[in-house]
Amino acid sequence: MSGANAALVLEKKRTVRKSDSKLKVFDPRNVSDLAPGEYHFDDVVLPELLQEDNDRVIKTYSQSFQELVESVRSATRVREEISLFYDPTKEKVLIKSGHRRTKAVMQIRYGSLPFHAMLPVKVKIPHPENIEKDSRDQEIVAVISNFQRENLKGVERARSMARLSKAGLSIAEISRLMSVNRKTIERSLNIALLPDDVQLFMLENSEKVTEREAIRVATLYKVKQSEGMSEPEAKLLIQDDLKSIVNGNAKQRPEEKAKKDEEGIFKINIELLEAKMKLEKIPPAISEKIISIIKSDNLV
Repeated sequence: MSGANAALVLEKKRTVRKSDSKLKVFDPRNVSDLAPGEYHFDDVVLPELLQEDNDRVIKTYSQSFQELVESVRSATRVREEISLFYDPTKEKVLIKSGHRRTKAVMQIRYGSLPFHAMLPVKVKIPHPENIEKDSRDQEIVAVISNFQRENLKGVERARSMARLSKAGLSIAEISRLMSVNRKTIERSLNIALLPDDVQLFMLENSEKVTEREAIRVATLYKVKQSEGMSEPEAKLLIQDDLKSIVNGNAKQRPEEKAKKDEEGIFKINIELLEAKMKLEKIPPAISEKIISIIKSDNLV
């Protein structure tokens, strides 16, 4: 028996309480029967048919996820409904928010000790004439929702910006919505140009690959190709770089060392110095000599 059929049998065999007859249950297989609009359901059958649409890597073995599972099991339901969007062009029901809650319910329903935990959902069915706009609006809401989570990692944040750009938002709009400066957004968008397997590696190791490192690697990948390096070579270069970061063997890069050395050098404001020397009535010839020495030692 296939996994989907086994799940269906399990759904049918679950114990039905008296109050269940009054519940509104969503079946992803019948989504095309719904007219355009927004619907609220008390539960959903076969949640594995819902498609993930998320930049996060959900570690189901983590302590925080297992705590969520136990919380849902104790309450016998997810307290806050998840958001779904039906894309008729792909004939798929996408999870826009609530990925962790959905996985928690699936683990409870289909785990070693099956138990039916309820999963309330909100389903958006777009009007044929507004599919693009509705999809864009849902994408924005989903990204902003994920972005505001405290545990959203740097790489995930950067990929969120790329999703908004793909949805058609300008850098100025993204900056306003996410309260991030334009320069950071421009650099972050380079991450979306990295090979999928490289992005996945960064997501899986997001605790060690910071947003700053991800942006630097993405920029390096882009620059090396512009200098004539082939794509496979550039990919191998950044993969080695990322492995060094994850394994704790990253060496201090020349540009970082130069920056650190530079930060340790005392800098002088020439205009301010000239003004002070004039107040002290230092002869122009001596003033010019002092300024010349300062400039030659690169202290400005």
